[in-house]
Amino acid sequence: MKIYSSSQIYQADKSTIKNQGISSDELMERAANQIFNWMHLRLQDAAVKIHLFCGIGNNGGDGLAVARLLKERDYNIAVYVVNYSEKRSQDFMINLDRLKNLKVWPDFITADTDLPPITPDDIIVDAIFGIGLNRPPSTWVADLIHHLNQSQAFILAIDVSSGLFLDKVPEADKGIVRANHTLTFQVPKLIFFLPQTGIYSNGWELLDIGLDQEYLAKTETAYELMGKNEVLQWYRPREKFS
Repeated sequence: MKIYSSSQIYQADKSTIKNQGISSDELMERAANQIFNWMHLRLQDAAVKIHLFCGIGNNGGDGLAVARLLKERDYNIAVYVVNYSEKRSQDFMINLDRLKNLKVWPDFITADTDLPPITPDDIIVDAIFGIGLNRPPSTWVADLIHHLNQSQAFILAIDVSSGLFLDKVPEADKGIVRANHTLTFQVPKLIFFLPQTGIYSNGWELLDIGLDQEYLAKTETAYELMGKNEVLQWYRPREKFS
């Protein structure tokens, strides 16, 4: 199984948008629907409180889109925008407006904001940072992440645990979400298999969002995961006491 770099995954998104004639917003909606379906299948309209922490990039846009779908199903949600920059992705803004149209007004968290209370019975959706993170979070964001980790609530990470870099090992473990489970898009990420970074999620699953299969098939990768199917061709059955 191929392990793609962050730049290759971004290019897969672009190829999908171009070759399938869709917008980046439509691709994000695919991802959000897959996440919602995964959650709804397990929650079945349970009254549990769901806290969605969203950054201001496309990972945050995924989180806002999921929040909208949960709200439309009358789940008990609280939405927070982790306001770590003045920059906003276009798809983040689109989904913020859609959420506001449902009369859901996210709380904007900054360095001066009190940390929201979370109980062990709640669920946290981590959509703060995606695969594009290339530097450690600010101190106040790291403090927020520590607060989430200490809450004992179930943490579901979208794509990757926030605070992890996709193509390198972080220098310190402060400011990294420790997820109970990660829902990642289309392809596994290298950091799931490294001992230094695999510890930040107890498990992960792939969600098929229909990325361009031709691009994925023809792209050469620096890493590849080998499993049972790949090594069977070399396996030689032996007698019991050989």
